[in-house]
Amino acid sequence: METTPTPQSIAEPGQSPGERLREFFAVLRRRWRLVAFVTLVTTGAALAVSLSSADQYDATAKLLLRNSEPIDALLDRTDTGSAVDPERETNTKVALIKLETVADRVSDRLSLDRAAPDLLDQVDTEVEGTSDIVAITARDRDPRRAADIANGFAQEYVAFRLESARSSLDEAADLARAQLASLSEEERISPEGQQLDARLRELEIASSLQTGGAEIVRRARVPTDPAVPRPRLSAALGLLLGLVLATAIAMLRELLDRRLKDVGDAQAAFGLPILATIPKPERAADTALLTGDHDVDEAYGTLAANVMFSNQAGERSVLMITSPRSGDGKTSVTLGLARALTMLGQRVIAVEADLHHPRFVQICDIEQPGGLSSLLAGVGRLEDELSTLGVSGRSQPEVNGGSSGAAFSILPAGPVPPNAGAMLSRPVMGRILDECREYADVVLIDTAPVGLVHDPLTLVNHVDDVIIVSRLGYTTKDAARQTLRTLKQVSASVLGVVVTGGERIAGYYGNADSRHYGRPTSKRKRSRKSKAKAKVRSGA
Repeated sequence: METTPTPQSIAEPGQSPGERLREFFAVLRRRWRLVAFVTLVTTGAALAVSLSSADQYDATAKLLLRNSEPIDALLDRTDTGSAVDPERETNTKVALIKLETVADRVSDRLSLDRAAPDLLDQVDTEVEGTSDIVAITARDRDPRRAADIANGFAQEYVAFRLESARSSLDEAADLARAQLASLSEEERISPEGQQLDARLRELEIASSLQTGGAEIVRRARVPTDPAVPRPRLSAALGLLLGLVLATAIAMLRELLDRRLKDVGDAQAAFGLPILATIPKPERAADTALLTGDHDVDEAYGTLAANVMFSNQAGERSVLMITSPRSGDGKTSVTLGLARALTMLGQRVIAVEADLHHPRFVQICDIEQPGGLSSLLAGVGRLEDELSTLGVSGRSQPEVNGGSSGAAFSILPAGPVPPNAGAMLSRPVMGRILDECREYADVVLIDTAPVGLVHDPLTLVNHVDDVIIVSRLGYTTKDAARQTLRTLKQVSASVLGVVVTGGERIAGYYGNADSRHYGRPTSKRKRSRKSKAKAKVRSGA
């Protein structure tokens, strides 16, 4: 019997990092098309923008900024009372490089028809590590003009700093001259006058030697390769951004998607044992249900073993197979389980009680009999309405005719009546199922989806257990819980859940020879059945 985690184990709070990582990659595998699409679009957009952009070139000039100047010592401006923050002082000097005054000077120097703010947008400054070297980088479509702008800012900043420093020295010298001019001849030759005269000469010498605390250590060269665009870098960044964006979208869609995504979701939604997981058929057509797909056969074998294990007392049982929604695969599970139980030696009758959308005739390729609807209308006998299907491809006689090979019987729905729910609720339905018990060890009833119509609820008192079929990627968690609540309200005994649409394990079972369900044993005349059809359609 398949071992599945209990609802309590799934509901345990907290997951290990490994479990969370596996769940994360499982989401990406489920949403790989979305992830690939978003990533490709983002990468393509980044690459397209890069290739359509005009080439621009970067040129860099470098300055050396000094923190001490002659003017500080000559004018006694050294502050010994508080510590000087070198980083703050350097940042202040760097900020002065991008003054509009400097930009205006560069624009005039190079005869550029640009406003100072626009020119400043083309220039970036950066201190190199913890040094006093500042890089001035200018970007322009013309590589030579980019170098001229970088060198222009370096030169004009040095000139600006020099003029600022000399201005202070010149002011101090003018003050000294004025003081000397106000002295008499006797005062000039006095010690105080000689000291003032010496001070004036020092200021004049310092002014002529002043550097402004800035020096160009490398002029910008004309660049040969464009700085932008860089298609490879743009594509790489677009790829990275696309992966991040795609992952976020995938996780959001996963959060909003209410469909059952894996067996764990089904276990948590129903809180019931998982009897089997049926993989997707190799072909999408309905006839693929009648093909010996080895993976599918093994899954139905597991389901049959679990059903037999639940009936260890050996009593004949009637199982109702339903689903939350149409399209979950309940009809396929009914026929697949019937075949698997037959191969385990059980006598099986599959009854099609979905009178709204019957499919046994179409899937099994048999003639349309009077079926269940005729029996409910009081026309015909059970043994005449049963069709026998072989499991090995050999023709089979009537169900009670001593078959030489494994076979099971089906009771199709017959003509669709106008009042399906009312017909199934008639007492005769119980008598038909009791008669089926006499012919078979296991009776499987394929009913309409319990989440759509009330028909299955009228059969709960006639069955021993209910099997719910859900389909991964289709059945929603809300529909699953609603189905379970509905069945609990009528005190139905639910055996477990069959999950369809599971992933295939390639190569695990190997290749098997194709096998087919047998076709009807004989094409009996249906003249009497035609009368039954007419009576059913009239609502008798």
